Amino acid sequence: MIEKQVRYLVLEALRKAYPDGLTLTWLETILNYYRVFTTQRDLRRKVIKYLLEKEYIELIDVELPAFEENVKQLRITPKGLQLLEGKVIDTEVEKV
Repeated sequence: MIEKQVRYLVLEALRKAYPDGLTLTWLETILNYYRVFTTQRDLRRKVIKYLLEKEYIELIDVELPAFEENVKQLRITPKGLQLLEGKVIDTEVEKV
């Protein structure tokens, strides 16, 4: 199932950016690089929702001095890092 693999790719991209996060736009760009075109909003929503609910990722506000509003980013959590290291098992996340 593609959802399982997209979940893994999102976690892997966030691991590489850790301890910083990535915006949803950056994540979409990375997925497009891997030829995973997530133009279906439902797929993106499902993947992000699942990872947030499982507490593998978190939504953070980043203050940028040049902007009046905070920018939202997704960041991998310690639990998400443990999943990628094989210390946590989740059959709904499939390594690519």
